[in-house]
Amino acid sequence: MGHAARLVCLTIVVPAAHADVEVRTAIEAGLHAPRSLAVDVWGQLGDRLILGLTMSHDAQHELGAGRGLCLSRCGDRLVTSLPADDDYRYAGLAAEARLLFSPEVTGRVAIDTTRFVPTPAAIDLGLDVARRYARTTLRIEPQLRIGIARRDLDDNRDELATALEVEQRAWPCGGVSAIARGALDVQALRSTPSFGAAVGAWQQLGAWTLSVRVGTFEVARESARSSLFTEIAVAWRR
Repeated sequence: MGHAARLVCLTIVVPAAHADVEVRTAIEAGLHAPRSLAVDVWGQLGDRLILGLTMSHDAQHELGAGRGLCLSRCGDRLVTSLPADDDYRYAGLAAEARLLFSPEVTGRVAIDTTRFVPTPAAIDLGLDVARRYARTTLRIEPQLRIGIARRDLDDNRDELATALEVEQRAWPCGGVSAIARGALDVQALRSTPSFGAAVGAWQQLGAWTLSVRVGTFEVARESARSSLFTEIAVAWRR
């Protein structure tokens, strides 16, 4: 019985690794952030290039809630973000390209807008390094974000960040994960660094993957009590 389950999982996972299209839909909700629907679409061109249009925090290697299409509580804001009366319905769109240097190293570049009124834009440069040990995968994801439009806004400052993620396959077609992310304001190096952490679980069902993540995107600053968030996502690969 156990061997049969492993064989079934292999027939699911191996084709997905060579998928040329992926669509991921996520519900993001925070304690003081809008509840929103974020959709990410990826397409692979050849063996090395992947292009995508994304809305979620996950796609940008960030922790938090409120990107994408607002579903409810559209006026909610953290003190460090927009005023509470700045109601909006849509926020967060990135155009991204990923280059597969090797099975374990991927380069990333993206143009990201966190909202449209006003419209801050930034360029994200990143590198994803993954090491696999039997049933465990370790990922290190350094990233540099440089504001290119509306640099005067607090949420569009230059930022140097690193995420560390551990994923453990705990059963044949699923597992658990933990992620920690730290970020430093490049323009204010003596300021308190940002630090967040989250845990999650995922399950594969054929071409579908269901996942859930809960955590906080800030534990060190004044906004720590308001930074709790959760994400429920469904991804499909072909």
